[in-house]
Amino acid sequence: MLGENLIAYLRELYRVPDGEWRIYQAEVNCFDHDTTTVNGSVAPIGKNGRRDWSQSDPETKRFFTYSSDRFDEWRKSHGICVRCDGTGQVVVSSSMKNGTTYRPCDACARKAVLDE
Repeated sequence: MLGENLIAYLRELYRVPDGEWRIYQAEVNCFDHDTTTVNGSVAPIGKNGRRDWSQSDPETKRFFTYSSDRFDEWRKSHGICVRCDGTGQVVVSSSMKNGTTYRPCDACARKAVLDE
């Protein structure tokens, strides 16, 4: 999943807090669309099974800026598909009403055929 690979990439670049540090916000720079800033922290799991960001640990709140092109290069160097981020699935559509629908990643399917 994108978050896990992005966190691994950020851990190689910066001093990301250990443990269950997760991204809760991402913002693309409006002047340089290649640059994204992510905010994250360690937050406990609530009763509903989701992270409770209102209870996040203030000591672990951090923001990091990274280049999308460099992140793509990192994924390629680690053998991770850039299109699906290694999940084998790409998003077809997403809505509040119908949820998110996926389809198999064409790039991974082509690679699997070539590897046979």
